[in-house]
Amino acid sequence: MTITTVRAVVAGFLSLGVLFGVEEAVQADGMSSLVRNNEPSAAASVINSQGQIIGVAQFFQTQAGMLVTLSLEKTPEGVYSAYISRTGACSSFGLQRQETDDVALSGMNAGKDGRVRAEILTDAATVQSVRHGSLVVFANDVSGQSRRIACAVIQTI
Repeated sequence: MTITTVRAVVAGFLSLGVLFGVEEAVQADGMSSLVRNNEPSAAASVINSQGQIIGVAQFFQTQAGMLVTLSLEKTPEGVYSAYISRTGACSSFGLQRQETDDVALSGMNAGKDGRVRAEILTDAATVQSVRHGSLVVFANDVSGQSRRIACAVIQTI
């Protein structure tokens, strides 16, 4: 999938407002007051190791920091974490996170329905600093090991 195709897919979903109810999630948690117009500055289609789109990440720049909303489908029940790297590489699926990862997003859970919904506000990065970077999603097991399950290249809108 080319960057242009990913951008078109993400833009199409955002314009229709139907992708996993992300807009409602921003409003429901009360963080919508941080986002001026509820339109993200950047977005990314989250793609699993089989090449399937399993979700979307949106990035909003706020005065309080960068707000990341993440919606995933078809994930096994469990605990997840994600890392934002300033490099946009999603070419290989390794088992460990890279030392170049800049921002850690943790504490995400998938229920029996296989859905992950997360909103994370961070002051560790800005949308500008992570554009063209990547968001890598990991499944975490009880022993503390993590396994990379999906990746997304961040594109400005």
